[in-house]
Amino acid sequence: MSGRFRRAPSPSTWFPVVAAVAVLLLALIPTVATFATERLWYIDLGYLGVFWKRIEARLIAAVAAAIPVFVFVLANLLATRGPVRRQEHSDDIIDLHKRPGRHSLSRFALAVGAITAVLTGFAASAAWMEVQQFIHATPFGVSDPIFGRDVGFYVFQLPLIRVVYSAGMAMIVLVALGVGFIYLASGALVRARPQAQVVFGSGFERPRHRLGFSLEPADPGAKLHISILVALGFLWRAFGYVLSMYGLVYSPRGVVFGASYADVHGTLPGLRVMAALAVIAAALVVVTAARRRFSYRPLVAVLAVMAVGSLIAGEVYPGLVQKLYVEPNELAAESRFIQYNLDSTRRAYALDRIEEREFPLANVLRPEDLAANQTTVQNVRLWDWEPLLDTYGQLQEMRLYYKFSDVDIDRYLVGGRYRQVMIAAREMDVDRLPTQAQTWINRHLKYTHGYGVVASPVNEVGSDGFPVLMVRDIPPKGPAELGIDRPEIYFGERTRDYVIVNTRTEEFDYPLGDENAYTRYQGRTGIELSSFLRKAAFAVRFGTVKVLLSADITRESKVLFARQIGERVRRLAPFLRYDRDPYIIIADGRLMWVQDAYTVSSAYPFSERDSSGVNYIRNSVKVVIDAYTGEVTFYVIDPEDPLAATYSAIFPGLFTPGTEMPDAVRAHLRYPEDLFVVQARMFSLYHMKNPSVFYNKEDHWNFPREVYKGAQQPVSPYYVNMVLPGEEDLSFVLFMPFTPARKDNMVAWMAAKCDEADYGKMVVYKFSKQRIVYGPMQLEAQIDQDSEISKLLSLWNQQGSRVIRGNLLVYPIGQSLLYVESIFLAAERSQLPQLKRVIVSDGTRMYMGDDLSSALAAMAGGQRAGLAATPAPAGAAPGTPPAPGIPAGESPEELARRALSLYERARERLREADWAGFGQAHEELEMVLRRLAGRE
Repeated sequence: MSGRFRRAPSPSTWFPVVAAVAVLLLALIPTVATFATERLWYIDLGYLGVFWKRIEARLIAAVAAAIPVFVFVLANLLATRGPVRRQEHSDDIIDLHKRPGRHSLSRFALAVGAITAVLTGFAASAAWMEVQQFIHATPFGVSDPIFGRDVGFYVFQLPLIRVVYSAGMAMIVLVALGVGFIYLASGALVRARPQAQVVFGSGFERPRHRLGFSLEPADPGAKLHISILVALGFLWRAFGYVLSMYGLVYSPRGVVFGASYADVHGTLPGLRVMAALAVIAAALVVVTAARRRFSYRPLVAVLAVMAVGSLIAGEVYPGLVQKLYVEPNELAAESRFIQYNLDSTRRAYALDRIEEREFPLANVLRPEDLAANQTTVQNVRLWDWEPLLDTYGQLQEMRLYYKFSDVDIDRYLVGGRYRQVMIAAREMDVDRLPTQAQTWINRHLKYTHGYGVVASPVNEVGSDGFPVLMVRDIPPKGPAELGIDRPEIYFGERTRDYVIVNTRTEEFDYPLGDENAYTRYQGRTGIELSSFLRKAAFAVRFGTVKVLLSADITRESKVLFARQIGERVRRLAPFLRYDRDPYIIIADGRLMWVQDAYTVSSAYPFSERDSSGVNYIRNSVKVVIDAYTGEVTFYVIDPEDPLAATYSAIFPGLFTPGTEMPDAVRAHLRYPEDLFVVQARMFSLYHMKNPSVFYNKEDHWNFPREVYKGAQQPVSPYYVNMVLPGEEDLSFVLFMPFTPARKDNMVAWMAAKCDEADYGKMVVYKFSKQRIVYGPMQLEAQIDQDSEISKLLSLWNQQGSRVIRGNLLVYPIGQSLLYVESIFLAAERSQLPQLKRVIVSDGTRMYMGDDLSSALAAMAGGQRAGLAATPAPAGAAPGTPPAPGIPAGESPEELARRALSLYERARERLREADWAGFGQAHEELEMVLRRLAGRE
């Protein structure tokens, strides 16, 4: 019976296996849940192709690395199993051990090769983007000046080649060490050859013999195998020297970034010599291995020559060239390479597209200049975003759980006028709910979205010192051009939690008196929780069983996650760099977020790198996110950018041509501030196109400084509506002045156009170097030195209140400059800033008024704002002839009526912003008052 029946396995046999499988499955559950929910998220947004493309690209990179590694490792390990010649000397002291059998070594080779290939493939999968860029590389159409290779080779192909070189060298070394160890352990690598040695004793003792050893390869096959690997290592090192030659275009040795004179005439020849020596060493190793009698001496000699040559070629000779020739003649030696850097940097940062113009400055701002530039004057920005953000928060947040995160500057056509507008989104911040209300249902099912925006013109101030709200309240109220059909904000800058909509819990919409209004989400997006498995997957992903057990969640419920717009776009396109300031717009009745995206590289040859290591940048992509549905569209607005073209080829379904962007969105595109700052910093140095001037830094510019909130800070670029000098139409531009290095006077200013017709065009206006133009910090000093202004600010800045000096803005008006700074006053307790005064100056005169109009009126009239004409002292000389235009012999009553009429005319001209008419009426009024006072 015992031979016919088998005994069932005991629990002690299968239980560990089952337990191990169970533990493995439990460990995989979070990974599977994340994968499944991530796939659903991409399907929901219509980018499933992007999801699979990433997986496919990782697999391609992994397989492309794993297969050659597997073949290389397996072939070398299998080659070690050949027969070993037994030593013929019977008197050998050391006997050789037998190597492993063929079958055991084959299994060992397969196992090691497979493990090495898997590990290599896993590591290589991280370089999937480099592989895809190599495959889909787009030429730049520009070659480097040293080797004549297209820039695309350096940006798209050289990075992957360097990775392959490093991995290949590591693999050759490891395999060579492994094979050598196998041969050494088996006795195939060395054998002991006896050598007789005579040892003489002292005195008349007979000589004794001692056996010595001479080690040399025992198996010619092992000798040849090791030699081939060593030769391959030398050839691969020669390839590394070639790559080092290309790397000279990134050399930091010289005056500027990129290859220098010492690099080209010292390091480059040395690298060529070292590459040749490496090839010679490889050939020498193979020839030596093929000889019957093996000798290490030629190889040792070549290694010594290479070691010394590496030191001489890499350090000593280039150092001598630098010390003996370059330093005594640095400008002459480096001029050509400075020019390479100038040309490459200007191309890489698009500085070569900037138009440079001269600005003829007349200094004095006349009333007729104000009259001729009314469109600019009427759009002067008075509000700064920080005080305005506090004011919005106090006036329009309505409830604790609403929050304004930022104030954006844009422009809209309202009532037939092109108005510059400041706008902020009212987002939901569930962290501000009372502690007792911080429940899972409130955070994820009920308080799901923000509501509407607040907007106000940049140049209007109410009588109470607060902004004039163009769009306000809940539900939003405003002009038809700013009407909002979908004010709900499910996706924004503060929406970091996931939410589940269309549940049995009423979804809070907005406060309505003592009660609340409720709503249901009607967007196309959202992942339906239509099955138990979906609920379970999201329960695992979010780390809460409530998603699975909640009775409020139905089959129609949808989950919205990754709602923070920065996270949302980075999930889809992590290879782009994103601007720090996304902004909200009103387009066709919907709220949209616009996120600027950049294509960047640090591999552009000879181009100077910025503080982040980047030396090529383009704003080729605009990302538009619907604040209600979360739908994301990547628009390529610069199809000529090689990086954008390459990314489009890698992800064919991700990008949309910029020509398909809706007009309502296109009307609100802005030149991004982050890019503008990078370009402005580079241009402050690279506007110098002559190598000699650049070498001496004769005309280096800086960003100016200003006083803000009582402390000095660099001036930030600002968006303004203005008519640029020499042009007729009003433009929405990003503006930045420049000062010389270590000085405060202004030498130039830069503007980037944002309107559709001229989007992206940049203009720099330079002042004459023969005259001094005051910079922002010098105007700040004048404000501090003005007795009346400083006295008033000191009086306000007493305990219980705080004076906030706003940004000092500079506007070109005709052939003059208008400096404007707003003064805000905030109570320490309320934190509700009010705009109290506006200071204006043309660089020679300074005036302050309750608002911009009164300050400009004082400037046009030539007197301090709010001060009446000074009456004549008693006893003034009579008989002075009347002023022109004033009839002689008028009675005091007639003069008074004429003064009143002129005063009313001046006010009318002021309301119409007719500065020339205002100035004329003001002058006549002054004459009448002098006549009335008996001074004329």
